[in-house]
Amino acid sequence: MSTFRSEPIGQHYRTTDGIEWQIRMETSVAIYPYRHNVVEFIARPTFKGEEHPAYIARRHELGDDWSRCLTDSAYLTDHLIQAGLSEEEAISLLTAAHRTRAVSY
Repeated sequence: MSTFRSEPIGQHYRTTDGIEWQIRMETSVAIYPYRHNVVEFIARPTFKGEEHPAYIARRHELGDDWSRCLTDSAYLTDHLIQAGLSEEEAISLLTAAHRTRAVSY
C-alpha cells in the first residue's frame, strides 16, 4: 500500500522566465531515521511549461526533467497566492502542513 499522495494546489502560474507551473502538495511517510510524515510543496511544470524554450534549455543543461521544491522557500506563501489562493487559505494550508509534518510514530 502506497502512502504517497500528490495534490494540485490552486491554478497554474508563470515565473519570471515565462515557464508555466503548478504547485502540488506531496505527502508521504518516511521510515528513516524514524517513522514520520513528510510534506513537501513542489512546483512542477505544466505541459505548456515543458514546451517553453527556457524549460527545454534548462532540461538540456541538467540532462533530465526538473521541478522546484518550494517547501523551505521564504516565498512559499507568495507562490501560493500567485497560484490563486487567498492569504488566509495559504496560511491555513501551511499551518495544516506543519501540523502533519510534526507527527511521528
